[in-house]
Amino acid sequence: MQLVSTRQALESYFRAQDPLLRSRKIKVEHLWTFFGHASKVFARSFMNELQIFDSTGCCPPRCEEKRLWVTCAALDWDGYTFSLYRYNFFINEFAGEKSISSLDDVPFEYFSNKRDGAVGIQLRDKLIQRGRKYCKICTYEMTMFQCQYQGPALVTPTSLQGLT
Repeated sequence: MQLVSTRQALESYFRAQDPLLRSRKIKVEHLWTFFGHASKVFARSFMNELQIFDSTGCCPPRCEEKRLWVTCAALDWDGYTFSLYRYNFFINEFAGEKSISSLDDVPFEYFSNKRDGAVGIQLRDKLIQRGRKYCKICTYEMTMFQCQYQGPALVTPTSLQGLT
């Protein structure tokens, strides 16, 4: 980014972008600058819960589509092991300027939650705690915990015969 930002041909681009970033707003044509390789992104995937992802890049809108593709990666549990998975998120085109924190996929340094005043670092710490708990539960040996169930049980007639 340092090399690109010093190019004479892009000087007007960065001059226009700097005041927007100070006001924490963005134009759709500048979105690509947020989702470089390995940048941290807050997004919602499973059950609409916020997660933090590593961006692996983005693709500009195609002719027929009016949205930016953001490709991210994160570890996830498949029932047996944790593996790296890719996720595609989309940001729909918009007119004019938009608050960066109101995007569906928010760069780490621009996250803020108006409802409770949380910022990216606070949310990251909360997600780390949640992730540790999730990893612990996923990797428990079956003999290390018990489950309590409530409600009717389904029993097949063949299994009843062994009870008499």
